[in-house]
Amino acid sequence: MVIFLLIAVSYMMQVEADAARIKNVAIAYSEIKDALFEDLNKEFRMDLPKWKAQLIKSDLTIRFSEPEVLFATGSSELKPEFQAILQDFFPRYVHILTTSKYRDSISEVRIEGHTSSDWIGVASAGDAYFLNMELSQARTRSTLAYVLNLPADASRSRGCGGS
Repeated sequence: MVIFLLIAVSYMMQVEADAARIKNVAIAYSEIKDALFEDLNKEFRMDLPKWKAQLIKSDLTIRFSEPEVLFATGSSELKPEFQAILQDFFPRYVHILTTSKYRDSISEVRIEGHTSSDWIGVASAGDAYFLNMELSQARTRSTLAYVLNLPADASRSRGCGGS
């Protein structure tokens, strides 16, 4: 009986230690997320309205939402206006993410491409879905290819204000 009691107490102590570690990780995550939001907002607050973009606090998404500026209908080729936005935005964004304050805390950055669900001349909703998915992925690839080919020192030309 004493052995069982010792095992139970040991297990409870381990569970408490694990809970404390999880709580500490959650607090650190929240603090880093809040700080990153503040730094991104500070850097881009003047540009977001003119880019018709939003910084969403809940998941730190930066959403460019003016379809006429981004891509032509049915195309994955970036419009010159969107290229200009990315030339200004992306180096500054990467500069903030790669500061010592954040670089060890960020495991991924996502680039997503979306399209409208309207397709003219398709036989079915299934065909429209697959065409939409294909175009979304093509837009993502073309955006990624564009930003990866930007000059490494592009953020210096504007005087990056990151932290």
